[in-house]
Amino acid sequence: MNDDFESRTRARLQDSAEHLDARVCSRLTQARHLALAEYEQRASRPFRTPGFWLPGSVVAGAAVLALTVFLVRPDATPPAAAVAAVEDVTSVEDIELLAAADGLDLLAEEAAFYEWAGETDALAPAASG
Repeated sequence: MNDDFESRTRARLQDSAEHLDARVCSRLTQARHLALAEYEQRASRPFRTPGFWLPGSVVAGAAVLALTVFLVRPDATPPAAAVAAVEDVTSVEDIELLAAADGLDLLAEEAAFYEWAGETDALAPAASG
């Protein structure tokens, strides 16, 4: 069924293309020549087409990114400002812990344990060093 439809359509198209009047053939030829001239004009200017610059700029951007990643490495030691900020946060957390009512109850109940833990913690670095 499709073969029959295809053959009939092809025959009609070829028949209509063979029997065009001169005016339509002339307009088609002019349009074809105009399109070919525009194509040749664009082909002679490769720098104005985005297809020329796009791959090159992608490669250049990837190269800059790779150089930045591999050449700019952070130091192993953190800056002093970052260390001070962490210490400030730790001291604020200590103050909040002392200000909490639950923390004082635990300290009162297990005072001997906290004294022993403080003494052994203070002695541990001196004994190992």
